[in-house]
Amino acid sequence: MIYEKKLNLHSVREKVRRSVKNGKIKKPEICFRCKQKVTRLDAHHEDYNEPLNVIWLCPQCHRDIHNKKELKELPERHRILLCKHCLYEWEYNGKNPYRACCPRCLSSVLIR
Repeated sequence: MIYEKKLNLHSVREKVRRSVKNGKIKKPEICFRCKQKVTRLDAHHEDYNEPLNVIWLCPQCHRDIHNKKELKELPERHRILLCKHCLYEWEYNGKNPYRACCPRCLSSVLIR
């Protein structure tokens, strides 16, 4: 049974990968949950019987969903962020409490 489940998971992932490559599915640039632009997005399936019905999540949001964690609201002091790479300051409206993406240079910014 476990082997069958792993085999099914592999075939579902492969179908998604091929569909993205062939243009059947368009992979967005932002996470569906936290709305951050990231370099890597994971395809999350609510139901593996529908292999092409996915939502695209950043790795942190994907882990949070699988760990059944709710993202905490950011404290007010974390709403204004400064990119150390290009020194751009902006108001952060995302939900990811750990990282943000600079809108100017797209560098990853650690939220502390």
